[in-house]
Amino acid sequence: MTKTLFYRWFGFGRVPDSFRERLDAEGVLCEEEGIRLATNLRRFKGPWRFGVDKGSRRSGALVVTSRRLVGFSRSRTAINIPWEHPSLGKLRIEVESPSVLLIAYEAQHFIPDTTGTIELRFRLRDPAAFLAAIATARGARN
Repeated sequence: MTKTLFYRWFGFGRVPDSFRERLDAEGVLCEEEGIRLATNLRRFKGPWRFGVDKGSRRSGALVVTSRRLVGFSRSRTAINIPWEHPSLGKLRIEVESPSVLLIAYEAQHFIPDTTGTIELRFRLRDPAAFLAAIATARGARN
């Protein structure tokens, strides 16, 4: 899978330096930078944003460690869920197509004072490898 143009030109979609050391210390199981990320907000309401159906496409990164799942949209955190999170079972993670990993969840379970659904679609070289790494990391924590 080719890296996005914004990643190649400007470095958007890179794991931020502020996270790099922590993630490496946790033990990275799977990682990909400079990938396409589509974010869809459905019936979303929160103190900082609202909309019936909104979407965006950006350059991003996805990292699976032994302690958490972290996704970045440009240099901002799109998802950061530790494997011990009490609502982890409500997170839907699946391979949507041969190159897309879907992570979907009801916002109120993970972000205080929000409602609606958030869907993150990461375009990866091998989404099945990420799904396997997630299953391994979740299984090791239970």
